[in-house]
This record gives sequence, C-alpha cells and structure tokens, in this order.
Amino acid sequence: MGKHTFGEQLLQGMLMLILLILVARSAGLSKQIQGTSRVINYAGIVRGCTQRVVKRELSGQTSDELISYLDAILSELQGGEGTYQLTALPDAAYQEQLSEQQTEWADMKQQIEEVRQSSDPTVRSALFDASESYYDLCDNTVSLAEAYSEKLLRLSGILAWCIILNLALQTVIILHRTWLATRVFRRNVLMEQKTYLDSLTGVYNRRYYDELLHELGQGEDYSVIFIDLDHLKLVNDTYGHDAGDRYIQRSVSLIRAQFRTTDMMFRFGGDEFLLFLKGCSEDIAASLIEKAYAAVQQDSTLGHGCSFSYGIFSAKAKDNIPLKTAVMEADQRMYQFKKAHGDIRRA
Repeated sequence: MGKHTFGEQLLQGMLMLILLILVARSAGLSKQIQGTSRVINYAGIVRGCTQRVVKRELSGQTSDELISYLDAILSELQGGEGTYQLTALPDAAYQEQLSEQQTEWADMKQQIEEVRQSSDPTVRSALFDASESYYDLCDNTVSLAEAYSEKLLRLSGILAWCIILNLALQTVIILHRTWLATRVFRRNVLMEQKTYLDSLTGVYNRRYYDELLHELGQGEDYSVIFIDLDHLKLVNDTYGHDAGDRYIQRSVSLIRAQFRTTDMMFRFGGDEFLLFLKGCSEDIAASLIEKAYAAVQQDSTLGHGCSFSYGIFSAKAKDNIPLKTAVMEADQRMYQFKKAHGDIRRA
C-alpha cells in the first residue's frame, strides 16, 4: 500500500502542477478574449467612421480630425500599445487583411486630397467607389477578428473542461486516499482495542492502566473505586468456567450502566476491577456505586446470585495524591467492606 500511496501522491502533485498551468493559461486567455473584443469594436468603428469621413468630404466639409482618429486606430490595431489599449492580434490572416486595409486607407486619403482640390465629378465618383470597396475590406477585417475571437473562446472551453477533469481526478485521488486512511485508522483502532481492551468485558485492561498511571489524576479532583466480584471461584466450581465468564460479563455490564461514559473502568485481574472517576466527589462516587451494587444483587438473569465488594477513595487536586496510592487505599477499603459484610474470602 505504501508504493501505491506514493504513486497517488506523485500523480496528485503532477495534477496540481498541471492545474496551476491550466489556470494561468485560462487567465491569460481571458485577458486575450477581452482584448480581442476591443479590437472587434474598434475595427467596426473604423468601418463606420470611414464612411462618415467620405460623406463629409463629398459634401465639402473637411474631416482632418476624424482622419487623424482613424490613423491612430489603424496604427494601434496593427501594432498594439497605444491610446486605445488595443491588442495586435497574432493571427496571420487578420494581419494580412489589416495591412491591405492600411494600404487602401492611404490611397483613399490621397483621393480625399484630390477631391478637396478638384470639382471634377469623376474624382468624386472615384472616392465614393473606393469607400464602398473599403467598407467591404473593413467588413472582412472585422470578420477575421471575430473568427479569431471564436477560436479563443473554443480554446477557453477546452481549458475549462481540462480544469474540470483535473479537479475530478484529484477528487477521486483524495477520496481514495481518504478511504485508505479510514481503513488504516479502523485497523489501528481495532489493534488498539486488542491491545488495551479486555476481550471478555470490553473494559480497559491492566496494561492500559499501567500506561496511564502517571497521567490520570494529575492536577485534578478524582475518585477511584476498587471492585472485587464475590464468589467467582464458587461459581466456577459449581457451574463451570463459562458460567463464571457470564457472571463477570453481566456484573461489569450492570456496574458500567450506572456511570458516565467518560468514567474509565479497568480490569486488574480475574475478578478485580477499578473505576476512575474524573472530577467526581466521594459522595457522588458512593451514590453511583451503591446503585450499581443494588442492581447487581437484584439481578436474576443468570439464575444464581451476584454480588461484589468495593472500596472508594477520593483525592483533591491540591493534595497531589498519586493514583497508585489512591488505588492501594481503595483496595484496602474494599477489603474492609468485604470483611464487614461477612465474606473475607478473596474469591
């Protein structure tokens, strides 16, 4: 699985690099599309403005300001970088058409000068015919710019699909890696359960207690309850060890039902258990264990009596009493309880 995971990490890294390139290219393409839109707009302005110039000149009005305006636009359309922030489109057909348009425009400006200096109808007719031809030329230029813009839009669509596919692949990889991580986590949980949980009762085992010994109870109030199941040896001898196991399981289940889910229960040995109650006073601990004691004694599920002895010890944070000392004291109190109730046998 390690090699497989490394391969996925490598693939995801490559996909991320590709995604960054695609996003950067898409951003650049978006800027190009915006620039092309301006080019199309101004190419259309040239087409319309030229007709206005010719109309004015043929009516005897000079249009030097409009002519200068057209000169500036045409120059910027071809070379870019000017007053109108136009882009020189890198399209061969468009540039060739624009060059032809520039040449025709130069010829038309010469004809405009001739019209200004002559009243010959033939000269005026020639300018009109030239303007009609120039209009068609401008129209072709606009069409080529639009075709280039459509090409950019198609490329933008392809890039968008590539980005979507890239993200989809990364999502699949992430989901797969999450699934693998979940499997590992579950396996680790199961291993931890096998390592730290008692297989018979499901409570923590002595090994886990030993690992937590120097952590539990540090700087906090707590209570511990030492529990010893009564008559386990008698149950084993009378009904068999399977019955003894059921006795342990049932008793532990009834005891745990009276306590919080945050309270920790450890199995110390065959019939010995410890409850660690964080932030719990002795009065509350006594109330809970008495309820558990009554529940176990009143239970008739197994067909024979059940009982346990217990001892409680509570510690304050200010006293800084080690957990090991508290457990030893609770164990002694449990023995006193067993003795007081007429059963001094540590069954």
